[in-house]
Amino acid sequence: MEMRKDYYKHYVPVLRWKAAEIAAITQLTETVKSGITPLIELCPSTFSKKDSSSIKPESIVSKKSAALTSAFNQNPFMVDLVHIPETIRCSNGNHIWNAIIDEGQKSGLRIIPVTGFYGKGLEYQRRINEINTIFKSSIAIRLTQKDFLNVNMSNDLQRLLDILSINIGESDLIIDLNVLSE
Repeated sequence: MEMRKDYYKHYVPVLRWKAAEIAAITQLTETVKSGITPLIELCPSTFSKKDSSSIKPESIVSKKSAALTSAFNQNPFMVDLVHIPETIRCSNGNHIWNAIIDEGQKSGLRIIPVTGFYGKGLEYQRRINEINTIFKSSIAIRLTQKDFLNVNMSNDLQRLLDILSINIGESDLIIDLNVLSE
């Protein structure tokens, strides 16, 4: 992904993959859409509705992907699974990223995977690298306040970049301050 020269004008809204949020994106003009790159966080509640015990996670991803296709068209967006426990799997045992990859490829979505120091392990980071290879989109690395308190953050960040087989110029860095108090 090419570095934006007007990055200071670019906005990254954090969305929870809710129907109303995606519907709102569809109402934006293409000019406005080109100035944003939404970061979509999947939430465990998406996959644990009381009445959805028979619904497969990959079916939910498929349904949501259709909405994303109409909302974003060819505009890139980020996907973060930070809140999804490793126990939520597709019916065939595959990671939920596999369903996202399949749907993204079918629909021509431009997915930018998001990772960070989530403690999800080497396999997870390798999957992020695989997604980058498939979509040729870049990788977003999300850093929180806690990460900046780590005296080894620079070394840890370099190790993460090495695992992802990218350099810092091939990634998008997200500084997440979470909710600020009033």
